[in-house]
Amino acid sequence: MDKRTGLPVVGMVGGGQLARMSYQAAIGLGQSLRVLTVPGDERIGRVAPDCRFGDLTSITALREFGGECDLLTVVDDRVSGEHCAALRAEGLSITPGAASMECARDSAALRRQLADLGVADAGNRFAAAGDRFAAAGGGWTSSAGTSD
Repeated sequence: MDKRTGLPVVGMVGGGQLARMSYQAAIGLGQSLRVLTVPGDERIGRVAPDCRFGDLTSITALREFGGECDLLTVVDDRVSGEHCAALRAEGLSITPGAASMECARDSAALRRQLADLGVADAGNRFAAAGDRFAAAGGGWTSSAGTSD
């Protein structure tokens, strides 16, 4: 709990544009917002005085940061779903959950979850690592990315 405001301290993991926009909104609401971002990412550090720097892929760094906050929200897809689940199991209030973070990190997982829910998609096909990718043309657009 923030002693100045009497409000819970919200911790945001990720220091990009969303953190900057959220920080502006927090000021208007009088809400305390603490941010964890990677060393060298000064985008949020320029506007947020309550900024911490650490490894977003480290469960230890996330646990330490979470201990300083009443609630964590994750806005960086470098944070694994496994870490989110572990922190939640330890009693930390964290959003989004593990399944949502995996969908943010892996578009194939997102498509599978949507299919399981009965949501129609555009008929995407996913290739295994190392498969050859060829664009057929004919007015179709194609993209390639990684699923890790």
